[in-house]
Amino acid sequence: MADVFDHRLKTSYGAIKREHANQVDVPEDRKYIGFDAYKKAMDCLKPGDIAIFATPLAFRWVHFTYAIQKD
Repeated sequence: MADVFDHRLKTSYGAIKREHANQVDVPEDRKYIGFDAYKKAMDCLKPGDIAIFATPLAFRWVHFTYAIQKD
């Protein structure tokens, strides 16, 4: 998981964990904070893993570009 702000990542993680407790696997070392956090989160994905981009639309092109270049 990644977010620019720590408090928002904690809130998002808490909500997902409450709804899907047995299906969430995000240890502390895979929670990334900062403007480059999306890169760190995508870098730990394995082939076949899925990324969900829940950012405002204005920022998604940056994330998509990085994901495409990684392929």
